[in-house]
Amino acid sequence: MGDPRSVELENVGVIQEFVKEFDDAWNDHDVNRFSSFFTEDTDMHFITLGMRMRGRGEVAQTYTKIFAGVAPGVRHKTALKEMHPITSDVILLDGVTDIAKDDETVLRRHTGATVLLRTDAGWRIRAMRIWTEQLPAGN
Repeated sequence: MGDPRSVELENVGVIQEFVKEFDDAWNDHDVNRFSSFFTEDTDMHFITLGMRMRGRGEVAQTYTKIFAGVAPGVRHKTALKEMHPITSDVILLDGVTDIAKDDETVLRRHTGATVLLRTDAGWRIRAMRIWTEQLPAGN
C-alpha cells in the first residue's frame, strides 16, 4: 500500500493536471474525452439536484445532453481545495467548481468530494458527491 502521505507529495502535480484536463474536456464539450476521466463503474451523484449517474456510459449519455444546452462562453473551472490520500491507489479530493460566463459571472457553483482510483490508464474518478450551492441574488 505504501505511505498515503507520500502519495500526496508524489502526485500533487499529476492530480492538478488531471483536474485541469478534466475542466478542458468539459469546456471543449468533448463527451468522449470527458467521460474517459471516469471508471467504468463510476458513481456520480449531484445530491442537491437529485441527479445520479452510474457507470461511464451513463455519464457520457447525460453529458451529451448537458453539453448540447451549454451556452457559448460558459466555462467549467475547478479549484482543488484538499487532497486526502487513502492508500497509494486511492485519493479523496475536495474541490469547488464554478460554471461561469467568460465575464466571470458565476452561474452555478458545485462543492464536492471525489474519489480517484489509480488504474492502468492513470487516475480515474470512481465516485463523486456534489452539492450545488445557492448563489446570492444578482450574482
